[in-house]
Amino acid sequence: MPPAFKLVPVDGPANSVNDLLRALEGFDQRILSVLQDMKLNSLDHIPQKTQKLWTDSTTTCPHLFPSDECWLRTPPTSSELILSTLDTFAAQSQNQPGNFNVYRRGEFSDVDPRTAIAQLSNPNSTAAVVIAGLRVENLPDNILTTPEALSEFVEPYEHSNHQLLLTPKFAHTDIHIDSGDGLSVPMGRSEKIWLCFPPTHHNLELLSSVEGRKATLVRIGRSLEGGVIFRTTAEDAVYLPVGCLHTVFTLVGGFINTLDFVTMESSKTFAAMFSSGLSQLNGSSVFETECFDRFIASIGLAVSHKGVAGAVLAWLDAFERIRDYAAGDKVWRREATKVWVRFLATDSAKKLVCPCGARESFPEHFRAEHLWEKEGRKSCENVTREPNIGFSMKLRVRRKRYRDDDEVKGLAKKMKKS
Repeated sequence: MPPAFKLVPVDGPANSVNDLLRALEGFDQRILSVLQDMKLNSLDHIPQKTQKLWTDSTTTCPHLFPSDECWLRTPPTSSELILSTLDTFAAQSQNQPGNFNVYRRGEFSDVDPRTAIAQLSNPNSTAAVVIAGLRVENLPDNILTTPEALSEFVEPYEHSNHQLLLTPKFAHTDIHIDSGDGLSVPMGRSEKIWLCFPPTHHNLELLSSVEGRKATLVRIGRSLEGGVIFRTTAEDAVYLPVGCLHTVFTLVGGFINTLDFVTMESSKTFAAMFSSGLSQLNGSSVFETECFDRFIASIGLAVSHKGVAGAVLAWLDAFERIRDYAAGDKVWRREATKVWVRFLATDSAKKLVCPCGARESFPEHFRAEHLWEKEGRKSCENVTREPNIGFSMKLRVRRKRYRDDDEVKGLAKKMKKS
């Protein structure tokens, strides 16, 4: 039997670092030993030096907002979500396409997904089962949005990847990075403790050094810098900036709703991730694709909203990695070219001086030195206009169209041979 622990009250001084760590009694003792040695700050008392680590490496620090500012209508109850989740499980068991993943101890698992629901009332401290990527009928995409107060720090664009996670007590996600800026909203009785770290060069190098290994927090936790710790309940919505290293502990099991988005300031952090190799974290092509799609979406926003200086610098900082990726993704390469060619045709582009130090005309120089020259010289005047959808969504649509075209061409060749 895991040792019992008493939950710390959410309000008042009980949210000190030591009190939050004591609330984790019952989790893996190796992890708890590491946490005791880590330099952490509470979210509401971040020293100026630590704040600078965050603002220099990403958009801002993590922030909490009242969750009721995120719901566009009354969300379903925990009981209603459980019933909808069981319906989703039943549909997959009848060989219908699934829309969720099952994890145990941080790895994909073929365990019965209903185990996660059973663990809401009977937790397992060593083998918690987590469901991620859930999409249920009574939690549609248009029920959740970002809070208006978030715009005091960043302006969110292109909401996407709205999904539900089910995490019982003792669920723990090891330290990792998501593929963009995100909002998370616990629901029902769910309570979690979060440890977050800025994507500084030091922290990214540490994470890169243990890529593909288990127990990442145990391996590098004591060496991470800029750490903050905080607690969330259903009354909170938490914003995690792009590149934020984080690990999450579930104190009270339940559901959590998540939403991704892009900001015009995100590109600098993606560039740092590309340079460190973390866009290929765990060898995941999906993660890499999402990062590059959101990177060019951020670039597009920046050059359209007077943020071009940061966008150009981010592009130059990671250009070698960008060029390597573009060589293998012609859809992305074409869209990135269009973003830059359209900007380079503006009067604003003619006034710029390249950060690399070149003094000739910026548009001609950028095309020749910082783009793939052939496409960079092509006109985009005759490009067909797509529906008014987000940039990342457009890329997904075009990739599907490209795959479909390849399939048709392949079929035509087979028919010709026969």
